[in-house]
Amino acid sequence: MSEESWYAWFAIGAAASLGGMIWAFRRGVLGLVANFAAGIGGGVLGGALAHAAHPEHVLRGPAIPGIPAPAGPFSLFFAALGAISFLVVLHVAWRVLVWRGQQAPAR
Repeated sequence: MSEESWYAWFAIGAAASLGGMIWAFRRGVLGLVANFAAGIGGGVLGGALAHAAHPEHVLRGPAIPGIPAPAGPFSLFFAALGAISFLVVLHVAWRVLVWRGQQAPAR
């Protein structure tokens, strides 16, 4: 697994979290940190799990013998899927908690 793979999964998670900020969510520092943590964590975990299930192949050829291939489409797809899944779970859980807080009777 190359270092570029980790950077790619990290970038996919960060991009997904930026896209997830369009969805109505808690504003402020806590919302930003939660979005970035979920997006990056899901991207890295999804990419790592995909890489473990389907290891990348080593590039072959006269000019580049034995150099590990960067992240392939399989791991990049699952990095994006993991990031989006984590963000959806975070947003739904946050919405349920906010809804329950609004429905609690006044004391």
